[in-house]
Amino acid sequence: RPEVVLLDLQMPRMSGLQALRAIREKVPEAQIVVLTNHADAVYRRTCLAAGAARFLDKSGDLESLDEVIRGLAGDVGDA
Repeated sequence: RPEVVLLDLQMPRMSGLQALRAIREKVPEAQIVVLTNHADAVYRRTCLAAGAARFLDKSGDLESLDEVIRGLAGDVGDA
């Protein structure tokens, strides 16, 4: 059971949003980080409302990815 999941919105078999909802249903305690090139406000709001812990833009937010993952994994481990 994963503590942190990195998820792209663009995937071959299903959308990242579908995968986000499926993961949230099966592993509700998992912290899901959405990574995308589609960083507009609608995608952000939709993913966060569906249960994503974080929403990161691949073109600018990747520098903080390590810190985000460690922080979320620590949040899970402390729970």
